[in-house]
Amino acid sequence: MPARKKIKTPLIICACFFLAALLVLFFLKDRLATRWFFFQMRRVMPGATFTVRKLTVGPGSVTIRDLSVIQEERAGRPRLEVKGSGVVVRVSPLGFFFDPLLVVKEADVRAEFIQWGEWTARGFHLQAVKHPFWPYLRIRVELKNCSSDKEVVKDVNILMLMNKSGILLNDLQAEALGGHLQASGFVTTGRRLSALKISSAVFHLKDIHLKDVMSLLGGSKGVETSGIFTGQAILVMQGFQLQTLRGELDSVSGGSFLIKDPSLLEQGQGSGEDQNIVIENLKNYYYDIGKIELRNLGQDIRMEVVLQGGAGRRDLELFWHRERKER
Repeated sequence: MPARKKIKTPLIICACFFLAALLVLFFLKDRLATRWFFFQMRRVMPGATFTVRKLTVGPGSVTIRDLSVIQEERAGRPRLEVKGSGVVVRVSPLGFFFDPLLVVKEADVRAEFIQWGEWTARGFHLQAVKHPFWPYLRIRVELKNCSSDKEVVKDVNILMLMNKSGILLNDLQAEALGGHLQASGFVTTGRRLSALKISSAVFHLKDIHLKDVMSLLGGSKGVETSGIFTGQAILVMQGFQLQTLRGELDSVSGGSFLIKDPSLLEQGQGSGEDQNIVIENLKNYYYDIGKIELRNLGQDIRMEVVLQGGAGRRDLELFWHRERKER
């Protein structure tokens, strides 16, 4: 009999310690989950600042309220700021021990405000679902509008697949440049999703307005243009550096190219070139057929516009200098 009591006593002590540990974990689970979340986010976005008003862990789910992320400009990357209103994620315990991406089974993310460089987005809504057998997420993104000082993109809808090696852009639809934009492509990454390597995309543009294209490239000052173009462009990036841009847009509906600022005529006088003649010929020019070619010269973008009308052919060249962001 005494021997049996000696055996039961350690078991009871172990059981008490186990129950005490469960109680501690229960009361500290939200705090521990918050620390783990910050640790993982710093791995993905080194140098960023994160704040969370409330993080709650439930049975197989994590809920975050009032998330804020700020990452200052560094190594050529634009400044990023995010203010999220709510994040709800259903999780799988396997991800905590293997790939963090496997943590997510389903996710619903809403943000009131996102700023990336010059671009500001509002009405952000992301929904993600993990594939039942393979380690990737199917992601759908909706944006009410995305704007910069020169352009506004509305009704953005994105469908993509993501794993730890990169992102496959299945489809992007948006209202931009006065018309409709559709794109597909991919992004490859390093061990961290933030370490971008190669990005490639094909853009299909329909009913794009010439005045919006020129405004985006900074070439609309003192000039009034009209015309609708359709075509496509190919874009390749190495990290945040432009590698290749090739695009071609055509118009058969006609339009106009009118000089409204008299100072543009004066700028061409006495230059020793034919600039004044070109500008004078564009003072009141109407065209029937138009063509736009886009290509990069290093980090600069060159836009060549060829217009054909009753008054003859007109050729224009516009440059957008990425470093100085001016014509």
